[in-house]
Amino acid sequence: MISSLNGVSLNTSIYNIIGRKLDVADYKKVSSTLKSVNQSQNADGNPVVDSIERIKGREGKHCLFILTPDLAAYLLGDKTENNKTKSALYVGLTRSREKLTVLITTETEQKYGRKRFENLEC
Repeated sequence: MISSLNGVSLNTSIYNIIGRKLDVADYKKVSSTLKSVNQSQNADGNPVVDSIERIKGREGKHCLFILTPDLAAYLLGDKTENNKTKSALYVGLTRSREKLTVLITTETEQKYGRKRFENLEC
């Protein structure tokens, strides 16, 4: 979640967030999730997408959290040291008042395996 979509296409924002282009099926999933989860919209009717740094101190009714490999290492307990990345994970996971949707990128799933996320207890 990098910034408000003001003047930026959803495709560009998604690319900036995860660092690569998505295939059509994944793009549709992310796009529909963003539109359904994020009730905030800019003047163009696009959902507002923000970085973890920008959402500190803010909350939303419904939030989408995109889990990348560096954040997943802390969520799964592979890394435990207190640092900026671990703090960012905490901030990202605690912004939703009602519903948090976690999107696990393909890269993250390939690195850690689907089973580790399916068996994760929160």
